[in-house]
Formats: sequence, C-alpha cells, structure tokens
Amino acid sequence: LYKESILLSLIDFMPKFETPQTNVRDPAFSDEDSPEIIKVVRKLQVFIEDEGLIGCWKLKPFFNGTELTKILDIKPGPVFGKIINQQVEWQLEHPQASKDLCKSWILQTFGKGKK
Repeated sequence: LYKESILLSLIDFMPKFETPQTNVRDPAFSDEDSPEIIKVVRKLQVFIEDEGLIGCWKLKPFFNGTELTKILDIKPGPVFGKIINQQVEWQLEHPQASKDLCKSWILQTFGKGKK
C-alpha cells in the first residue's frame, strides 16, 4: 500500500500537461523537473524500506493506558494520550527494542513526577 501512496504522490508532483479541455499547466514544475522528482521519491522509498517503516501504521503501543497506570503508579487522565503517543514514537525510533526496554524508557521518562 505504501508503494501505491508514493506513486500517487509522484503523479501529483509531475507536471500537469496542457490539454485543450483544461488549458492548465502547473507553473511549479517543468518537464525537465520530472527526473529530479523521481529521484527524490525513490530516495523516500529506499528510506522507508531501510528504516523498516513498511506497515508502521499497524504498530500497536507496547503498553495501553491500564498498563501504564500500573507501571507509573498514577491515576488515569489526559496525560496518557501524550505518553502513548511518545511511546509509539519511541518504538518507531527503536524498532528492534523489547517491551522491557520500552518499560525502562517509560519509567525513566515519565516516572516519579516527570509527566
């Protein structure tokens, strides 16, 4: 699915060709820009693959709100949304990390009044 998204982005950046029906041409890009745009999109694709980000939208946080209340020994509240979002960011930055390592990071980052 991500390859299709990249392709659609590429198509969107490609120059719009003037037709008798539309009589519109995108002034931001010229035909000569197309190879450079393709290079940039290819670099993005390689980056996504190299960083293991394919399917990252399916990533679930290691710990939900209920589990976080036990780990941090605090009552549920709005802060949990922030913690869960940062937890997912951390997981994306550390794709090989374990649940235990994430727990240590959570305690170090949010434990004992650091929220």
